[in-house]
Amino acid sequence: MLEIIANGFRKAKKLLIGYRKLTETNISEALEQVRISLLEADVNYEIIKDFLTKVKNKSLGKEVKILSRFNNKKFRISASDYFIDICFQELKKLLGPVDTTINISKPVTTIMIVGLQGVGKTTTAAKLALFLKKKNYRTLLVACDNHRPAAIQQLK
Repeated sequence: MLEIIANGFRKAKKLLIGYRKLTETNISEALEQVRISLLEADVNYEIIKDFLTKVKNKSLGKEVKILSRFNNKKFRISASDYFIDICFQELKKLLGPVDTTINISKPVTTIMIVGLQGVGKTTTAAKLALFLKKKNYRTLLVACDNHRPAAIQQLK
């Protein structure tokens, strides 16, 4: 899923190579590539629509400075880099600050991980168990995937 989204942003960046100013004409195709990749990744249509509107409003009419300074070093910034940075900032706002604490109650806390096939549920479960084990909690992983026997091996 993340690969689908990353490909969409890569295509959008390639479409903007060579431009100095972000206009409605040159960002429309880039926004379309981002929209398609987000739809393929099963992101809610309303969220996509709101995200693309914010990106479009922030990027329209911006003229990109060719040289920029950061920590007393000069480097080039292209319109495509600027567009991707706007997308990145909007994604950060969309995902927002999240409370990542795990509320553990005694005697037993059950955590169920649900998601689409191939998104990393088994790996996440193992990493979460290791994290909790390091915090002196007793963990138990139960492999319930009968269709993928490798999942049991992966949890071991």
